[in-house]
Amino acid sequence: MLKQIYRLVLSTLRHVLSGTVADETVKPDAEQWKAFFHVCCSHSILALAADALPPERIAQWTAPPAERLLAAYADRARAEILSQANRTGELCLLYRYLRSKGLHPLVMKGIVCRALYPDPEHRPSTDEDLLVKPAEFQQLH
Repeated sequence: MLKQIYRLVLSTLRHVLSGTVADETVKPDAEQWKAFFHVCCSHSILALAADALPPERIAQWTAPPAERLLAAYADRARAEILSQANRTGELCLLYRYLRSKGLHPLVMKGIVCRALYPDPEHRPSTDEDLLVKPAEFQQLH
């Protein structure tokens, strides 16, 4: 079953990146939905995956325990988005501070890659990389 879940997760992410809605022919049962959300959480991509899933698709799974579980995952997705937005804001503040000190940092990877996503704050990152010229490095301390 795990192989099917990972296929569903990858398919869902493909839909997010292409701006399309996830395949309606795949109909996960309650256990598969639970495994799907667990995998998304473990990879910090819950907010991304939720973008490709229309609410009516998830509403197929309507048992009361499922509603509580879906609400918990929705809360977690919102928390991921808020946390990412805060980290992005902190990076912007640091970047502006370094520029105000006459330094020329270069932003690498993460925040630049987020620009490739339909909703950049839905792409998680746990750190950001700044490259500083060797001649400017001593000014950081």
